[in-house]
Amino acid sequence: MANAEQEKNKIVAEVTDADGTRVRSMIEMPDGYMPTVTFSLETVLRGLFKLGFQSPASAYGEELLNDLIDIKLIDL
Repeated sequence: MANAEQEKNKIVAEVTDADGTRVRSMIEMPDGYMPTVTFSLETVLRGLFKLGFQSPASAYGEELLNDLIDIKLIDL
């Protein structure tokens, strides 16, 4: 049986606009919780945190996500 360090999680998102144009991306990461912890620490340590509820994507964009270790963002 593979250990947790070797396992990867994948999330695929697909968006279709009003004209029918589709865009798909996939993110590959270690377990589902570690990127959240790392992302939270990075935003505080870099002084980037923003008050109030918002998603990480709307608050920080994909740039910070691409900076995290063991994260791959792939456009399909």
